[in-house]
Amino acid sequence: ADAEADFGHGGDELVDGASLLLPCASQRALVEAAFPESAVAAEFEAEKRGVVEAEAGVEEEETLPGWGDWAGLGARVGKRQLERKRSAAEARREQLEAAAARRQDAALRHVIVSEKRDKKAARFTVAAVPFPFKTREQFERSMRNPVGLEWNTVDSHAALVKPR
Repeated sequence: ADAEADFGHGGDELVDGASLLLPCASQRALVEAAFPESAVAAEFEAEKRGVVEAEAGVEEEETLPGWGDWAGLGARVGKRQLERKRSAAEARREQLEAAAARRQDAALRHVIVSEKRDKKAARFTVAAVPFPFKTREQFERSMRNPVGLEWNTVDSHAALVKPR
């Protein structure tokens, strides 16, 4: 009976019908304090948003106030000017949403997939299936086999690396 009384002295007593598997409020607060995920997640979302904006090529309208409009004390902003700014902001937002939807990582919240062409890796890719192979699967199967001395005998290694 004393062990049961000591168990609940921390204020996190188990309520009737509660589960031991579900964390209570103090445990949740302790985990959030130890691992501040919200700051990291917000920083990552901002970085991903920046990558999408940079790759979309959509820029904000950079017009100076007063150029092409009446300016100064007492000048009122016209409805046409407000509508132009609003439509430009909506068009920019729609372009960003369309660019984000076209990305490979659109459905993946915690991933940024670089869609840039890697010039160094492009040197090692082939445009078509090389001669001795009939299909792409045959070529890929042969490329999966290791060529090094660690995996092959000396004679087979010499045959594999022999120039043709």
